[in-house]
Amino acid sequence: MTFTDQQLQEIRGCGERNLPARSIAMRLQLNKQEELALFVQFDDHNSLVRKAWENGRLDKMYEIEDHLRDTVKGGLEGSGDAARAINYLQRKRLSDDLKHELFGV
Repeated sequence: MTFTDQQLQEIRGCGERNLPARSIAMRLQLNKQEELALFVQFDDHNSLVRKAWENGRLDKMYEIEDHLRDTVKGGLEGSGDAARAINYLQRKRLSDDLKHELFGV
């Protein structure tokens, strides 16, 4: 089963909110067969569904990171916490990339 561009856009939005596959199926109002196809594609890291979801997650992470950088640059209250959060996000991204390369997870 292939998903339409509109459905892939919705999946990308679900990635921004870090919603699991079950929530995606409910949002798209899929029948059982379509739901099963979604789950299979969601588990395949090379599928369009998974890439759309991961791109949504990355977009949100970059958006948060940009906001944190502005806080640090401005020297506003909480800039130390923001700097630590940026560091955490960068380490998490590297860790996720490494896990994917080594274990395909």
